[in-house]
Amino acid sequence: MPIGGLLISIFVGYIANREDTENELSNHGTLNNRGMTKTYLNILRYVTPALLIIVFLNCIGIIKL
Repeated sequence: MPIGGLLISIFVGYIANREDTENELSNHGTLNNRGMTKTYLNILRYVTPALLIIVFLNCIGIIKL
C-alpha cells in the first residue's frame, strides 16, 4: 500500500498536467481556492513521498518507530 501511494503522489505531483489537477481541485474554476491548490500540490510533491518512504521502511523493518 505505501508503494501505491508513493507512485500516485509522484504521478500527480510531477507527471500529471498541473492545469488538469488545478481544474479538478477547483471544480473547473468555480471555486476560488488557487492558494490551496498550490499548497496541496507542494505537499503532494515534497512531503507525501518522504512520509510514505518512512512508512514503507517501517513496514519492512528497516527502521523502528
